[in-house]
Amino acid sequence: MSELSKKDCVSLEEAMKELGVVRNTFNMYLVALGIPKHKFPLDRRLFITKEDFSRLKKFLEENKSPRS
Repeated sequence: MSELSKKDCVSLEEAMKELGVVRNTFNMYLVALGIPKHKFPLDRRLFITKEDFSRLKKFLEENKSPRS
């Protein structure tokens, strides 16, 4: 398997902002879907892969509850 690079990932902060969720909710989704967090040397941010981010977005869109 090829090595993961930053360009293949999105930071947790960017993902939370795009999805409009807070950290606790976001972490709950990651655990529920089994999505791992990645850290790169000399960077204090955490990342998830773009593929996992797409999977998370799809999950949220499919399970969005209609607001009345």
